Amino acid sequence: MKPVVWAALAALSLVVAPSAQAGFWDAFGSVEYEGHRTWFLQISGGATLQQLNGDTRFGGSADSDLDFDDTLGIDDDRTYWTRIDFQPFLRHHLRFTYTPYRFKGKRDLDPGEGLSVNGQGFSLGTVKSDFQLETYDFAYRWDAMYMGERVTLSPILGVSLLDGRGEIQHETAGVVDVDENESFFVPVPQVGLRLEGYPFTRLGFFGEAKGMTIGKKGTTFDAEAGMELFLMHNVSFQARYRFAAYEIDISDVQFDADLSGPYIGMAFRF
Repeated sequence: MKPVVWAALAALSLVVAPSAQAGFWDAFGSVEYEGHRTWFLQISGGATLQQLNGDTRFGGSADSDLDFDDTLGIDDDRTYWTRIDFQPFLRHHLRFTYTPYRFKGKRDLDPGEGLSVNGQGFSLGTVKSDFQLETYDFAYRWDAMYMGERVTLSPILGVSLLDGRGEIQHETAGVVDVDENESFFVPVPQVGLRLEGYPFTRLGFFGEAKGMTIGKKGTTFDAEAGMELFLMHNVSFQARYRFAAYEIDISDVQFDADLSGPYIGMAFRF
């Protein structure tokens, strides 16, 4: 999946960049327009520490709901994020964000505690789990309203591609007697709003919320708030806190999870 996405982004940049640079670079690239910062291309990325809450189920309604913390003992994940923003014209933004997550857990079952995964029941022993989730978020943003000199309100339209895989193992005396794998891939459209303001020359604040449902197959909600400190004219430090909720129920997989945690990184504008 990743090679296809990066190839599409490269092709888009080759198509958009020449025309945008020819007519709009001098007027709109990396300058301020009526107090609002504008640029043609922004590349940003950094690190994040994510906590996973919720539960999952492999199989039908008779199988166990496995709580990520209490049942599976999932640990927090330290991972990275990367984002590419195009602003080929004033007020219009195209954005792609990629974040991979991986959560692992290990827990010894309590006496009398029984679990069922894909119709296989077991008790005692050790449960090991490994969950991977890659999110590919595409969004279009329109700066619809300039409120004052440095505050912008923007509606957002986009789609979030969720690519998830999970594995649950059960061991008895060090021997694996249950090994179940499931995966899903779900595209979920999103609508939302973004508010950002720069009350000071080098310091700005922003907040964003978006989400959508496509019924039982998928629901997402994503909200974040943060700040941006400009170290140079086109280089800034970013810090934000993000909360994301995902509800997936397709085939033999139910995934009802919340991800939350801080993000830090750097942004470079061209």
